[in-house]
Amino acid sequence: MTKKAYLCCTNHPEIYPSFGYEAYNPRVHAIASGVRCIPITWLTLFGSDSMVTQPFVLKGHEVLQVSADGSSAIVREETRVTLTAPFASRVLCLERIAPNIERLELLLALKPGTIKEYGDCLFKAVQDAQGEYITLEVAEVACLQDESEFYANLAMVLNWLDGEENPDARMACLSLGDLDLTRPILSPTGFDDEEQEIDDQDYRNRESLIGSSVRGIFPWEH
Repeated sequence: MTKKAYLCCTNHPEIYPSFGYEAYNPRVHAIASGVRCIPITWLTLFGSDSMVTQPFVLKGHEVLQVSADGSSAIVREETRVTLTAPFASRVLCLERIAPNIERLELLLALKPGTIKEYGDCLFKAVQDAQGEYITLEVAEVACLQDESEFYANLAMVLNWLDGEENPDARMACLSLGDLDLTRPILSPTGFDDEEQEIDDQDYRNRESLIGSSVRGIFPWEH
């Protein structure tokens, strides 16, 4: 388990394309990943109506199965799971980014424009992606904490972005993204500035805000 969340874009009209989409290729369809977090700008892609829950049958290893009459056969183990994730059309996701970035700044009590560049970077990455639908694969991160609380926090933040006020939404957002607001938020493209004092937490904050590329190098990762 990689303990990552993934931002995916495919033509598969369901969540978790890595499970159910035969043509899935992470080098093509996984736009970005977030290590041990959901990068919080990803949340701006979705709304309160985006959460989808769906059952899956996961294929496991081949095993030798022996029946009561002594006959045997090679079968593939199956595991049945039910997963939840946000899902929306790529067109709708692109429309949501700018207004939801402003809502996110309000939620986190940030100065207007603080994370606008992160929103612009996300817009470009999603705009350049191949596929009609956007979804997040979050199970590997959800299992790092209480899963019911994780999904409740995710739904709470998406509801807040759609206008439902909740005093717990700020802490829910920070818990999903693992963002440290005691550090100033640097420009995503300013990490090569030799005049800036940058420590490991600043790199972690960049990961917590927008994640890392899966299929190449994003402009902010130089």
